[in-house]
Amino acid sequence: MGSRKRILDGLDKSLEDGKEKMLKASPDITPEFADEWVKRMHARTNVDDYVNVIVSVYEKHFNNQQIEELIQAQNDANDSKTPTISPELKEKLSKENTAIISEVVGGCGQVGAKLGADIAAEIQKEHPEWVHEPKPSGV
Repeated sequence: MGSRKRILDGLDKSLEDGKEKMLKASPDITPEFADEWVKRMHARTNVDDYVNVIVSVYEKHFNNQQIEELIQAQNDANDSKTPTISPELKEKLSKENTAIISEVVGGCGQVGAKLGADIAAEIQKEHPEWVHEPKPSGV
């Protein structure tokens, strides 16, 4: 349904956003640390981990027939055709959309956060000079 392409298309921006957030949240790390983090995240991000999260959420909420219908609707949209979705599926999507989005975002966030934390720990161990000691508060 295009998830893999959307993830790949957004990866660079997502990693740059993560880098900026890291630098703001952790003023004790150097730009070299953040650049290395982006480089390693890019090299080690496995898009299949994110796709698997999405698949598991959809498998939880929909049966095979409904998934096939969703795929067909997406294929129609990709081919510039008007997608058709049964009233039952429309209603289910309406009712469960918030939960589905929440589960996908949460699951993908966990995948990225774990990899990001593991890589940050590696970099800190390998390059302690890229992490400055925080200044005591009140000084």
